[in-house]
Amino acid sequence: APLSVRRVRVYVYELPGEFNTFLLARRLVPDACVLRTYPLAGRASWTSTLYGAEVALHESLLASPSRTLDPNEADFFYVPVFGGCYISEFNRPYPAHWLCDECHKGKPADLASLRAFRWHRKLLHYISHAYPHWNASEGVDHLWPLTHDEGACYAPAELKTATILTHWGRTHLRPNGSSEYH
Repeated sequence: APLSVRRVRVYVYELPGEFNTFLLARRLVPDACVLRTYPLAGRASWTSTLYGAEVALHESLLASPSRTLDPNEADFFYVPVFGGCYISEFNRPYPAHWLCDECHKGKPADLASLRAFRWHRKLLHYISHAYPHWNASEGVDHLWPLTHDEGACYAPAELKTATILTHWGRTHLRPNGSSEYH
């Protein structure tokens, strides 16, 4: 008898806008955080950003036949967090930054890395209290994107059981080269 293949089912969380859509709405330049814009009567214009993968993945999963609207059918739970966009926007040294009042004032507590770490931890707290799925599996069936060069470095330890989606892919203890700013 032929084997039947069951499609993997992915539930995409609905998150508060501060973790995804609000970042897109408050972009200071139209091509930040996205792979395409629509400047001329709905025609796509491709951007040169490196950090649009999280938005593209979210859009793809929303339209995917593997998406389920019933979390009880899900094999995986996708967390549509736009951390790369958060870091990109946070790292822009505007005099008055919309992400925080004290940004870029030289205070160690407002470093982008620490702020991103706390932001992901806040999201994990939200998910684990608003939905039962993280607690039921201890996050093993969760897909959490952590893009940007140092994206996975911003992950709280509590995400260690989740599947981390990163574009970087480095696994070296001491990698050759760096992603630091020159």
